[in-house]
This record gives sequence, C-alpha cells and structure tokens, in this order.
Amino acid sequence: RHSWFSQFNTQVELSAPGDKILSLGHKRDDAYGWYSGTSMAVPHVAGAAALIWKEFPECSAQQVRNVMAISAWDRGIRNCDMLFGFGVVQVQAAVEYLEEIGGCE
Repeated sequence: RHSWFSQFNTQVELSAPGDKILSLGHKRDDAYGWYSGTSMAVPHVAGAAALIWKEFPECSAQQVRNVMAISAWDRGIRNCDMLFGFGVVQVQAAVEYLEEIGGCE
C-alpha cells in the first residue's frame, strides 16, 4: 500500500517499506521505536544494493540500480509509475536474476 506521506512523482524509481518500521530510537534513552517516512525506506534500498554488491562485486552502481529496477515487485501501473516507480525492491529476485544471466559484464 502507498502511504499518505510518501513522495510521488516522475522521479520515483524504487519503493521500500517505510511505514511503522521498528528501528533504533533517535534519543539516548530510546532502545527501539516505530517510525515512518523516507528515513525508514531509504536504508532498505541502500541495504538491498549492498547485499547485491556483496554477491556481485564486479557490478557497477548503474548495473545494480538497473537490476534492482528489473527485479522489483511491480505494485502499480505496469512498468514505472509515479507511486511505486518500478516497484518494491526484492533482493533475492535481483540476485537470482544476476545468477541467471551470469552476473554483470
């Protein structure tokens, strides 16, 4: 589902969970808390890229970006749309795709 506070425009490329995410608190005395926003979604995408690079270190940043778009779970209008971009990031699907095509060249 698309959260009411999410960004939507032609610049959206990928989506990730960003609503009610359990995360470390931002104050010293907070161990964990539930947070929402792009500050929760962006680390998911960055972490996904890091996991893909771990398996395929020969890939360039652009190649990782492309495979994340190709393997994303399309949640909106077919292909890239203003709400979800290409879809929700799927690390396993990205790694399996790269395994199928023999990695990055």
